[in-house]
Amino acid sequence: FGKAAWWTVVAFAFLPLPVDVIRLLAITFKYPRWRFAVACFVGRLARYAIMAYAIAFSRPATQWWLVVGVAVVTIGAGLTIGLPKLVRMVRGQHR
Repeated sequence: FGKAAWWTVVAFAFLPLPVDVIRLLAITFKYPRWRFAVACFVGRLARYAIMAYAIAFSRPATQWWLVVGVAVVTIGAGLTIGLPKLVRMVRGQHR
């Protein structure tokens, strides 16, 4: 974690492993919360994109809209709920 913190968080978010150990390491190393959140987002986005791709091509082509719909709702919820909190947090750190 001391050498490549961001990539370590991305890897743990990508793999189906508990993130608790990495979260404790981030706290111990005083890793910025917004970087941790972005790394978790990138890792999970990659994992879910691969899962969605696998599901989309293992089912009949008529159900592709279901995968796209779930992805849009999930990303939309993340942007409407999480993004404003992240922006407020980052702005508060720069003052």
